[in-house]
Amino acid sequence: MVLAEGISKIHSFIGTHKDTTRQPRKDEIDGKHYYFVSNDSMLTDIQANEYLEYGTHEECMYGTKLETIRNIHRTGKIAILDVEP
Repeated sequence: MVLAEGISKIHSFIGTHKDTTRQPRKDEIDGKHYYFVSNDSMLTDIQANEYLEYGTHEECMYGTKLETIRNIHRTGKIAILDVEP
């Protein structure tokens, strides 16, 4: 992340919010911490190749939609992904 701090003076970076099929915790807000989606919805979108990356952790699916990345790029920022579960 040290490299990103130096580059951030030149470029604007932003982290992404993942989609997840798990239930929100009491302090989590949809669209702020995660995008909470149904299992069926996520599977349908995976089959339609709408995810850049996805995986399963503790029986719940997580992933980053391509549209999420596109929306960040439209604002002139560079998306940073954390794909670790």
